[in-house]
Amino acid sequence: MNVNPPITNFQQLLTSHHIPSDGSLVGGPDGTPTDPARIDVLFLVEGTTKSGSQYPDGEFYPDGGIKTQFGGGPVAAGWNFTLLTPLSLVEVLEFSLLFVDGEGYEYNGAFQIRAADGNFMVSSDNSPWTDTKMSGGLVVLGYSNELVVDYDFDTINKVRKVLSISFNGKTYSVPTAMQTASAVKTNWAHGIFLPQHQLGQTAAGGIIVTKLDGCTIS
Repeated sequence: MNVNPPITNFQQLLTSHHIPSDGSLVGGPDGTPTDPARIDVLFLVEGTTKSGSQYPDGEFYPDGGIKTQFGGGPVAAGWNFTLLTPLSLVEVLEFSLLFVDGEGYEYNGAFQIRAADGNFMVSSDNSPWTDTKMSGGLVVLGYSNELVVDYDFDTINKVRKVLSISFNGKTYSVPTAMQTASAVKTNWAHGIFLPQHQLGQTAAGGIIVTKLDGCTIS
């Protein structure tokens, strides 16, 4: 009888400030957040073969999300990451910030960097992935990159906007027609942020790796 090995979607190397997959809190020795307006994440994510998927992904997200009293408005999500896998093996690098408001509406802050040309891709009402035609240049292997995505979560009109993208010190304004995605009702826990990092592979099998030196939500 053939026994398939366990499928691992991500692995983490954790340091003093992190959001582990078991959903425990972030902060000092007792787990109390040191600053509710700032969440720090440091981990290593490895994408591996996922059962039934031609193009397997590796992804990280904190189980249960991050509890928040945030009631809507502007938010900046910052990521510092180092790609440790050749670009030829990577389809996209995805960085998402999902928000669920107090009424249970989910605001999808999905964002991608396409590995082949560096183009920024946003989730919008136009398409699940809208190509902004803007590129910050190719992600360089082994180089520490800084990404900041500026969002506006409008809890009155139930829409999320991606206003601008800063990549390695240069800022790009997202065209108005591509900014907006409507919130959808969900059964997820109310009042949470859910940061995600995902790697899409160009072929089945193998391992793709990024090291995230930090993630901030402010």
